[in-house]
Amino acid sequence: MASSTMVRVVLAGLALLLPAAACRGDEDAAGTDASFTAELCEAMNETNADLVKLEKEATAMDFEQMAKRVSEILDDLADALAGASPPQDMAAWNRDAVKTIRGAADSLTRTQRSSSLDVLGDSPLPDPPSGIRTRIEAAARESPACRGLTLFGE
Repeated sequence: MASSTMVRVVLAGLALLLPAAACRGDEDAAGTDASFTAELCEAMNETNADLVKLEKEATAMDFEQMAKRVSEILDDLADALAGASPPQDMAAWNRDAVKTIRGAADSLTRTQRSSSLDVLGDSPLPDPPSGIRTRIEAAARESPACRGLTLFGE
């Protein structure tokens, strides 16, 4: 069984993932700030639900099982974000963000170390340029899917 301290460390690290995310979509089918933000929040809400479920199951798992499940959750998030349609001016940032999430998931699977999540810092993704961040945060305030979420770290 995983020690409760290790479970808490990994889950606390994952909690940092929840507030922020970005996505990569088909650049030919760019979305609007509102549609992208809704997709972003829906993906984060699903990730939150998966992490809550994992937290309930974690005490019965060893670290290897937990690391595998965390990696799967991160990959699911990356898949959802990769399929979203960001505004055109966010495409490069989205590609980088998906790579960051996948990289953390792969590293956690390979190394079996919770420190693999350190690459994510305060959020799993690079902070977008301030103008874009402001637009997305404004759209999030209007989106029902975003209630209760903080999209970007502090």
